[in-house]
Amino acid sequence: MDSEAATNEASVVDKISASFDTFAGSSDNAIALVVGLHDGSDISLSTTDPVTTITTDTTFTPATGAMGYGNVYIALGLAAASLEQAGIINPTATDIEAVLNGGIVTPDASDPATTVELSGVLVLRSDGMGWGQIAHQIGVKLGPVMSALNHDARTLKKANKPAHSHTK
Repeated sequence: MDSEAATNEASVVDKISASFDTFAGSSDNAIALVVGLHDGSDISLSTTDPVTTITTDTTFTPATGAMGYGNVYIALGLAAASLEQAGIINPTATDIEAVLNGGIVTPDASDPATTVELSGVLVLRSDGMGWGQIAHQIGVKLGPVMSALNHDARTLKKANKPAHSHTK
C-alpha cells in the first residue's frame, strides 16, 4: 500500500472511530474496533473501573471475518443501539464483545440477576442476515439508527472543520 492510500485509510478509520469513542469507552478502543472489524482480526479493548481503577482487557475475534468500512459503521451503530435497548449506555469491553459476538450482559450492576442474552450483531450477520433483518431481530429500526449516526458524523465534521481566515 502506498503512503497516500495508507493516509486515506487512516482518515477513514479516524472518521468512523470518532463516531464511536463514547460507545467504545475511549478513542483507542474505538480505533481497535474499526480496525479489527475491517481486517477480521483480533480486537483488544480495555475498560477501567472508575471505582477500583482496575483495568480489564478483553480480546475477541469478530464472528464475521473482514468487513468493508460501511459494514463496520453499520455493525457498530446496531451494536450501540442493541446495548442501549438492553439498558446499557456506557458499555464495558465485555459488553461490547457480547453485543458483537453474542453473550450475556448485566444492565444493572447492582443486581447481577438482571441479565440479558444478546444474539450478537456479527453472529447474525455471519448467519446471512441483512442489516434490516438484524435491526428487527434486536428490536430497533435501522433507519433511525443510521440517521442518528449520520447526524453525529456531520456534527463531528463541522466541529473539526478549520476556521476560515480572511487575510488581505
